[in-house]
Amino acid sequence: MEMMYSKLTSEEGERGVFDTRIINFKDEGGLDEQIELYDNHPRQLRGSTQLRISSSCLGLFKGSLYSPANEAVSYQHRKFFNGFGRNISPFQVPPSKELDELWEDLHNFRISRIPKSQAKLLPNVMEAIPGDEEHYAVELNVFHELHCLNRIRKTIYSEHYPDMRISLPGKEIHMSHCLDSIRQSLVCSSDVSLIVWKWDEEAGQSFPRGNVVHRCRDLDRIKEWALENQ
Repeated sequence: MEMMYSKLTSEEGERGVFDTRIINFKDEGGLDEQIELYDNHPRQLRGSTQLRISSSCLGLFKGSLYSPANEAVSYQHRKFFNGFGRNISPFQVPPSKELDELWEDLHNFRISRIPKSQAKLLPNVMEAIPGDEEHYAVELNVFHELHCLNRIRKTIYSEHYPDMRISLPGKEIHMSHCLDSIRQSLVCSSDVSLIVWKWDEEAGQSFPRGNVVHRCRDLDRIKEWALENQ
């Protein structure tokens, strides 16, 4: 079935992906199933823009949002570090050149590009790359969030990174942006892995144990996608 798409206007696009939208799923018999996507505001219609897509894609919208990088997503089970005592990660060390390189290796894949055929499937307004009208610049959200987390780290250790002092012009608003961006991502993903409690004989009480197993996306495969699409 043919996919039909109506581009969002600039004004509507600025409101973000999660504003109220109606998505019509049309089968060959003409049956429409309207799905209203609401944001955190009261349930009232805020826009008349419609995305029309065939019923064969219904499962996509119910389970996930389209991204060209979906093809790179695979899962693995990983045991987290507890973050205390001897059970700390390689990122829990004082600032150093080696630590900076570790962080850069996490998020230095930020800007990729996608063809128009993929860009038109996205619900957000986009602008083509100047001089390359068939491609659009994008950034995978995970790299933006890691970039933000690294900025927060540097601000905490601003004696080692003096240009990241919160008192400098523009730093406070950027920090506010980063903190809330990470907050939104955590709320959005809402990891339901269980932190458990373990009895400590010496202390005579139980403590939460954070070094438990989580189901994680394989970041290495996502990095590969980002590199292949730069």
